[in-house]
Amino acid sequence: MSSMGVGALIGALILASLSKKGAKPFYLILGGCGLCVFQILIGFQSYYWLTTILLALSGFSMITFSASANTTVQLNSSNKFRGRVMSVYSLVFGGVTPIGAIYAGSLAEKVGAHMTFVISGLIGIAYILYVVLFKYKKSFSLDIVEDD
Repeated sequence: MSSMGVGALIGALILASLSKKGAKPFYLILGGCGLCVFQILIGFQSYYWLTTILLALSGFSMITFSASANTTVQLNSSNKFRGRVMSVYSLVFGGVTPIGAIYAGSLAEKVGAHMTFVISGLIGIAYILYVVLFKYKKSFSLDIVEDD
């Protein structure tokens, strides 16, 4: 948990310094993909120090994704509905945690913790590819350069 915390802190500081006009979809996609890739890598190895580094990178990716998602939702909400939108967002974001815990615990019991990391990372990458390629390909311009 400490490794993830260090990675999350670094990710938050870097994201705050890069995002002068709000979150870009590039950071959202990069954070989600990074988290999935690092989960897969964690599943394929068992060395303590490598796991520590990969967990820090997972924390970096996780905070990049969640902060970008939060910023995107807030910036795209009208002022009079922002409180309501954010309460629903918080409910959904935090409310799925028990469902994910049941999924991860059940899968880990059947196939082991290492394969649970791998399977979860593959599911995440598949969903991100689906969203980018079929749902929102016009919305996501993956350019890094900020517009003035």
